[in-house]
Formats: sequence, structure tokens, C-alpha cells
Amino acid sequence: MQLVGAGAPLMAATAIVLLHGWGGNSRSWGQVAPQLAEFGPLQLLDLPGYGDQPPLADPSLQGHLQWLDEQLPARAVLVGFSLGGMLALAFAAQQPQRLTGLLTVASNLCFVATAQWPSALAPTLFESFYREFAGEPGKTIARFTSLACNSQRQIKKQLAANPPLPPTPEAGLAQLALLGELQLFDAAARLANTSLPVTMLFAEQDALVPVAVCERLAVDYPSFTIERCAGSHLLPLQQPERVVLAVEQLLAQQPEHLDKRAVAASFSRAAGSYRAAASLQCEVAEQLLALAPNRQVATVMDLGCASGGQLPALHQRYPEAQLVAADLALGMLQQAAQQPVDNCVWLCGDAESLPLAGGTVELLYSSFALQWCEQIEPLCAELARVVAAAGELLLAVPVAGTLSELRSAWARVDSEIHVNRFASAQRWRAALEKAGFVCEQLELREHRQPHRSVRALLQSIKAVGAHNVNRQRATTATGRGRLQQLYQHYPTAADGSCTATWQVLMGRWRRR
Repeated sequence: MQLVGAGAPLMAATAIVLLHGWGGNSRSWGQVAPQLAEFGPLQLLDLPGYGDQPPLADPSLQGHLQWLDEQLPARAVLVGFSLGGMLALAFAAQQPQRLTGLLTVASNLCFVATAQWPSALAPTLFESFYREFAGEPGKTIARFTSLACNSQRQIKKQLAANPPLPPTPEAGLAQLALLGELQLFDAAARLANTSLPVTMLFAEQDALVPVAVCERLAVDYPSFTIERCAGSHLLPLQQPERVVLAVEQLLAQQPEHLDKRAVAASFSRAAGSYRAAASLQCEVAEQLLALAPNRQVATVMDLGCASGGQLPALHQRYPEAQLVAADLALGMLQQAAQQPVDNCVWLCGDAESLPLAGGTVELLYSSFALQWCEQIEPLCAELARVVAAAGELLLAVPVAGTLSELRSAWARVDSEIHVNRFASAQRWRAALEKAGFVCEQLELREHRQPHRSVRALLQSIKAVGAHNVNRQRATTATGRGRLQQLYQHYPTAADGSCTATWQVLMGRWRRR
């Protein structure tokens, strides 16, 4: 078992637990694991008989569920691949209160086809696997893996370079038998009657779990989210970003982590110091403005305008336009109102619920602001509501990977949430496209911001109002001892200087 992103036992924050499939182990997740570590404590389990896990004395379904019950933290999103997904679904049906979300990846309700469930693996093929494994387990796993790759050469090369450790022969045979026996229709029916969010992700070119099963699942279990994407059975290796996006979307269905009132208060307090401290924010804002269209527009909105640093430039570029400056923080708007601009309307409000009529904004500009909205999908729908047809959105937002050094250093100190979480670039793009925006230009830019010391880095974050406002943050002050530990774990040069990485998604979008 591996723990990623947690320096102490998993506590209040929701953990993400990954459970692999037959013939693999915790290595089978590839780049899914490091990408998911951005979103909370991560636990990679090896099934019994794999890695450092001993085989079970009782290898039945109930024996595996009892084992899983002992492994899981108090709060978890459970992610299972192939057999791991089948076990995860059975566990969720039995103990839904233990989970906050379930994602199965390339998992069927019945692995071997029956007359009642034909979209599954042919019985003759499964029987040949079972017979062969008893005599030649290594050869059987290689054959099974080759079928799972389905002629995807890049995945075969990836597996050859870093092959998963095989199970013990007795555990592998017992779990292969279990894979052939499982029929989870009743479990899925019970789970569908709970409030637990469930997503099932399938691959278009899966040779083990036919994608045709999606249609049956969507009819029989309408409360489940059934999704499909390109790829073979080994989706975690071939489409890690798609798996991560599905987990993100499950996490987004939980109660909000950010306290919006705390966000507004924090930025209002920082309004006076913001402009002097926000060098990176100003640099990104200018880069985003360079993407603005040359045509004249009637209405321009700066959403999350902060102290109004870009309002004069927007006014100069669009002198005839009605400017709308909006921010969640009243203190920021009061600072912005001192800018030398005419014909500007000032709005204090939440980007997720704008006090504007639909289709009234021809150009919506937003830089380094919308990361404070956790419900990205409804947010993008709201942006699409206010932007006129054929209107444009200029958006720059920090995404997952931002402040990774700080997050990693804190994770070695304790398990509290010290760094605000950033949504992935994939989630932003998917949400904008779903809302009705067409991507005209998009890029991910990495900015490495230098600081004299780790202490100076923390002070700079506070000076722009961007410090930790998670509801799950520690309620007591961070002691000197823990800060000293942070300073020790943060990568620094010999003179104590350091850098902070910001991953910024920047682009221009057109409203359909």
C-alpha cells in the first residue's frame, strides 16, 4: 500500500483510494496517481496477494469486502479498475455510508457473458484463461495483458518498461475464479437507491469489457453516470487525464470546501497591498489581454477585476464599450473605483450567480479570479448565459500543479489542508465546452516565481489575499514548530531562496 500526499495518518480530508485489477498492482495506475495527489490524500491499495499484501484465508467476495473495510479511511472516494471496480461497487452497495463517491473504470457487472448479460467476455475465452493460469500463471498474465492492450503499442511499451508485479499463484487463481463468478446486478440495484454519486467509465476499444454494455447500464441504472472515451481496457495508462477528470467531478459533488465569505473578506483586507504584491497576476493579465479581439464591442466585463489594474487598458482598447467591473470583494471594488475609467458599472457579486440579463456581454475578460469557484460546471453555464451569441471569453486561471512545491512540503508536515486546491485543465476545458463555448486558442503556461525565502513566499500569498480559505483548514494558528518543518521540507537554494510553480490555463473562447 502506498500513501501519496499525506505525511500523517489520513484524517478529516476526503481520501482518494485506488484499487487495481486482476494481474496488475498499484503500479497499474501510471500517471493517474501523481495527478490525483493534487486533490487530496491518496491511497493506492494492492489487492491481497499482490505487492506486500498477503493472500486472504477467505478469498470469497465477502472475504475481499472485509479486507477492504479494514483498509479504507473514514471518508473516501473509491476508484476501482476492472476487478477492483467490481469489488469497489460491491463494497459501496454494502456500506455506502463509508464513501463519498464511487468511480469504476473498465468494470462490468458481470465479467463473463451470460444469456441475460451478453455484453461481457466470451465464456470460452475466460475458461481458457482459467485453465492456463493454473499451469502457467506468468504466460497467462502476459496473454491477458496483451488482450487488455488491444494492439495499443505505446501501452505495451509502457508496460514492458515498468511491468506490474504479479500476484502469488494462489491469490491470482482465486481472484480469477472470483472474476468469473461475480454478478453484481442486485448490488448495483441497491446502490442505485442510495444517494452515493456513482460514475462508470468505459473504453471504446476495450476487448475485455465491451463498450456496448453502456447502453444497458444507462437504462437499468439511470441514477449512475455512464461515460465512455477512446482507449483500450488499460484506461489508467492510456487515458490518465480522463480518469482524473472523472474523480474530480465526483469530488465536486461534495459540499463546497471553499468558504466564499472568507474569500471575499480575505481579498477585501488585501485590497490595499494587492497591486504591489501581485506581480505574477499582473503579468498574466497583460498576456491575456494580448489575446483580445481587435473588433469593437458594445459591452466588456472584467470578472474578478480585483483592484482594477486592467480596467484602463480595457477602456483604451474598447473606448466606446460599456465597461462592467465585477468582484466578490467589496474592498477590491472600492480600490478599482479609483481607476481613471469612464462609463463603468461596478458590481459586487459572485461569478456563479451574476446579476445580469442573459446575452448582455460581448467580451468577458477574467484573469486569476475564477479559481475561487469550486462548482466549475455551473459556473461555466453561468458564463455562457451572460455572454452573447458569438461573443468571446478571455480566461486565465491557475490549474492543478500550481504551488506543487508548497503542497508537497506541507504534506510532509501534517495531513491538514494548507493549500487551496486547483481544478485540472481538463476539467475547465470539458466544462466550458459543455456550457457552449468553442475553443479558439488555448495553452497551458508554467510560471516559476522566485522568492527570497519560503517565508517570503507565504507572505506574498497573504499579501494578495490568496491564503488558505478551505472550510476543512485547521482552525488553530500554525505554530512555529510546524513552520520550521515546512521550511526544512521546501526545496531551496543554498541562500534560502526558492521558487513557486504556477500552472496557468490561458485561452480565448467563442460562445456558440
